[in-house]
Amino acid sequence: MIIINIIKTLCLSFVVTKFTPFQWLLEAISPLFNKNNITKFIFNIISLLTSCLSCCSFWIGLIMYGFWYGIVGYIIAYLYGKLLEHKVEKIRFQ
Repeated sequence: MIIINIIKTLCLSFVVTKFTPFQWLLEAISPLFNKNNITKFIFNIISLLTSCLSCCSFWIGLIMYGFWYGIVGYIIAYLYGKLLEHKVEKIRFQ
């Protein structure tokens, strides 16, 4: 059950960070949050958390399952980013 929860955390984080229309939506609504420094700051935090796989894994794991799931999700996402991501991104289906 623990492994399934960690896999769910990583999958959801991967979808949030790699889903291009979601990133387009954030770019489209960014002018709405440039009115004052507080809203700009909050929007920048949300933008960072949805564009970094490790950050997103930590926060999704923390919110959904607890502190240790967030830590383990972060570590796995970090290792994926450092060791495998550049190899996986090169794979093209023809």
